[in-house]
Amino acid sequence: SPWYGYIGDYVLAWSGFLVPLAAFTVYGARRAPAVLLVPLAIFAAHSLIGHKEYRFLYPALPFILLMAAVGTADFVEAMKRAWPLANNRVLLVAVLAGWVATSLSLALGDKFRSQISPAPALLTAFTDLRGETALCGLGVAGTRWYRIDGYAHLHRDVPIYILDPADDALAAAVNVSEAFNFLLAPAGATMPGPRFATVRCYSDAYCLHKRPGRCVAAPELTINRYLERIDD
Repeated sequence: SPWYGYIGDYVLAWSGFLVPLAAFTVYGARRAPAVLLVPLAIFAAHSLIGHKEYRFLYPALPFILLMAAVGTADFVEAMKRAWPLANNRVLLVAVLAGWVATSLSLALGDKFRSQISPAPALLTAFTDLRGETALCGLGVAGTRWYRIDGYAHLHRDVPIYILDPADDALAAAVNVSEAFNFLLAPAGATMPGPRFATVRCYSDAYCLHKRPGRCVAAPELTINRYLERIDD
């Protein structure tokens, strides 16, 4: 990404709300300008690095929000001085309501809502699989490895296999479907074997399939070995 890549990311994520956030942050930084140097340094340093991700700037957010909070409080005080007859409680409630509305609007927008869980169907499926006593191996098809919830939600000591068609080791394997007895795959996907039957579907995104019988372990194909091979 170019040096200005983060600017585009934040404009896309925050839209017009960047304006009041920046205004209150700068206004609050008058009290402690050195605090504002921290997020600026973080932003500048990471802007020089080609690989950019929104989360890399998370350490800067507490400083920005702190200054925005101070700026908001100073703004309320300035408004009180400008309109001495104004009801202080109404003024405070109005400002707080503005920030709450901003937060809700952003959280429910497409940019942030999709980040709460990139694949909610997979999250639900992994939670359900936790209680499947017959589970001895899980295959996951049709999604990138970082979109699954993994052992954090599965809580089961069973191997997970990422069925990536670009994985040469997987393509060379014989009867890979014997390594797992449950399969998560996009709705309508072709099954790896005739014995797999659909157990349930999660909305119209993913379905869970199961076959009878046990699993034949294939340690060289498990998710950790897969990550080592692709070095992603």
